Amino acid sequence: MLIFVPISFFSGVIVGRSSTNTKVKGKTTLEESGRLMTETVENIKTIISLGREAYFIKEFKSIYDLKFNKTLAVLHIQAFMYAVSNTLIFFIQITVFSFGYYLIKNDGLKVFELYTVYAAMTFSSLVLGRVYSQLPDQRKAASAAKTAFKQIDRKSKIDSLSDDGLRSEKCIGNIEFKNVSFEYSTRPGIKILKDFNLNVNNGETNALVGPSGCGKSTTVSLLLRFYDVTDGHILLDGTDIRKLNIQWLRSQIGLVSQEPVLFNCSIKENIANGDTTRKNVKLKLIFFYII
Repeated sequence: MLIFVPISFFSGVIVGRSSTNTKVKGKTTLEESGRLMTETVENIKTIISLGREAYFIKEFKSIYDLKFNKTLAVLHIQAFMYAVSNTLIFFIQITVFSFGYYLIKNDGLKVFELYTVYAAMTFSSLVLGRVYSQLPDQRKAASAAKTAFKQIDRKSKIDSLSDDGLRSEKCIGNIEFKNVSFEYSTRPGIKILKDFNLNVNNGETNALVGPSGCGKSTTVSLLLRFYDVTDGHILLDGTDIRKLNIQWLRSQIGLVSQEPVLFNCSIKENIANGDTTRKNVKLKLIFFYII
């Protein structure tokens, strides 16, 4: 029996690792195809209007065709090793039961002892081999879990449920960006806004026009305090928005993004859906912006 232990152990390792590698590679392909499919469905009106259906079908097909031959070779190797692993059990059975019968007949070995040794030696070596092959993934899973819990326990710098801050009785709607600089925490050193100045007075209609990535949506996000400025100040009626109550601030602003989800009611009611405490909603600042 000991002769077969290293063989069954290594076959278990190879089967386990090849199975894991296939899942990882398949996951990457599925993620890429899922991303493309999601973008296609979300923008299906634009795709149809431009007649680009064939292009996206071709892109979707190329994702799977790109690694098809490589994946096929890996699957053949995996199938071969899986066959070896399963075939090995029959060779072990031939050896064990042949020699076991001899011992039962001539040495007084009991039948239950034969099956105890057979099961313990055979299945433990196979299981240990497959468990050993999964150890690297278990370490990665433990590391990923630590990162996930760290993110869950992280305290946000901007508490959207906080009751602190000023609540003005009257909102006129004059906005001023004063020497505003900003960079995302995930991309330190890359300034999206640098010494940005802008005055928007009550009753005016304004448009921010520029290429993708120039900071149009970032400007609105800063005004709504989805982020806080790195340097400078954003003033609403002369008061720094960081001193205002965040819920009150956002209740004064209606935001319609590029592809909003609209309910079956008026535009005004759609904008006012975020505040259920008032029947007659009068919004001072309304932004319609396209990215």
